[in-house]
Amino acid sequence: ALEMLRRRWMELGDKIFELSETRSELVQSEKMASLGRMVAGFAHEINTPVGVAVGAVSQNEEGLRRIDALLTTDEVDEAQLRSELDGLREGGALALSNLQRAARLVQSFKRTSTDQTSEEPRVLVVRELFTDVLFTLHNVLKRLPIQTHVECEPNLKIHGPAGLLEQVITNLVLNAVQHAFDNGARS
Repeated sequence: ALEMLRRRWMELGDKIFELSETRSELVQSEKMASLGRMVAGFAHEINTPVGVAVGAVSQNEEGLRRIDALLTTDEVDEAQLRSELDGLREGGALALSNLQRAARLVQSFKRTSTDQTSEEPRVLVVRELFTDVLFTLHNVLKRLPIQTHVECEPNLKIHGPAGLLEQVITNLVLNAVQHAFDNGARS
């Protein structure tokens, strides 16, 4: 009877170990799936400002060709030249602002993707944490009549596991959307 109890105890230990390994694999799998969703959302979000910047630069190329054509004539119409230069300035400003937006998206993505795969505690800027979570949820929130706004001291910092804190904030936002706003039906 003692030998049978010892064998059962060993089998139970093996099963507990196996369950623990399976749980770890599931957690890792969910992290990778979450990272995949985040990458897909990031690719979608970055395409817009990059596309606008490419379009603006393309328009500037056209403007430069028109200016070249103006300069080959005997008399250059100053008003037309100034109009073309204004168009170049507007296109440059549009390209610059969209490329800056794309750069901010990349920075946010870098922070978030690193945080998703690590549970190591570190110093976190709370405002960035909330902004990054809202960035990852943008595709869900943009279809709803809900606006988000982060009010937080710019330099407020905490020490903790970024990935877990992001998950808590994500769950709170999604629960608010589902329950407080009836999945976006109430604003």
